[in-house]
Amino acid sequence: MKGPHHGHDGSYNTCREEACRAHRLRYNKKWRYDHDHGRPRLVDGTPVRNHIATLRGLGWSIRAIAGASGVSATTISKAAKGEQVQVRTHRMVLAVSPDQVPITPSADTTEVFVSRVGTTRRLQALLWLGWRHEDMRKVCGRNTAMLLSQSGRWVTRSSHDAVAAMYRELRTRPGPSQATRTRARRMGFVSPLGWDDIDLDPEPLAEVDEETDEVDVDEVVVLRVLAGERLHTTKPEKEEIMRRWLADGRSERSLITRMGWKDGRYTPDREEVA
Repeated sequence: MKGPHHGHDGSYNTCREEACRAHRLRYNKKWRYDHDHGRPRLVDGTPVRNHIATLRGLGWSIRAIAGASGVSATTISKAAKGEQVQVRTHRMVLAVSPDQVPITPSADTTEVFVSRVGTTRRLQALLWLGWRHEDMRKVCGRNTAMLLSQSGRWVTRSSHDAVAAMYRELRTRPGPSQATRTRARRMGFVSPLGWDDIDLDPEPLAEVDEETDEVDVDEVVVLRVLAGERLHTTKPEKEEIMRRWLADGRSERSLITRMGWKDGRYTPDREEVA
């Protein structure tokens, strides 16, 4: 047990306080016992260094590794560079699987970590709408430019939640910057309508520029919309839905009101309906 006023800096090794002197006696006694029975305190740190490097390469932070392993962040930092590590550190760090999600906070923080996928997609979608980073920062209180550009697979839960709340507030409104919209679309960012589940979708829905691009009509989408569902649709699909809607004797106004489409934009020629 360490002295009452000392942490991980090792100052209890030379301290004259009674608690620290008692700690040294216990430590040295156990060290001699372990040494005499072939149980070394320190082992080769190469496997631990390699494992930490693997986790860092997958986007884990030092704090995330510390939280998952139950070892302090200071010890993890030292182990990432040291030639030898304690047996306990060796065992606990190697027990951390690269496949698990690092959501356990370390002793140095109360934060947990979540996948950055949804955060990245939300920020890109808002840029697509014309919301600048300075606009978003005023709403969510986060440096969104840094969140978007930082490396790694994880963000803190509080950052994820702040961006998600901002996204719910701004996703239905165009932002003030046309330059931001143009740049975001040039970079291939996806609009809010391009996602069914922005956190879990493996890839975006079909995104098209309605003025220039063409895509095949998805018959399933057309039938589902005609059956009453509200889905993301392309311009050719809207036109086909409108054509069939009118062919059934229903009014153009009833469909555009129901779907929120622009009036007259998807109306086919009368001979096509016939």
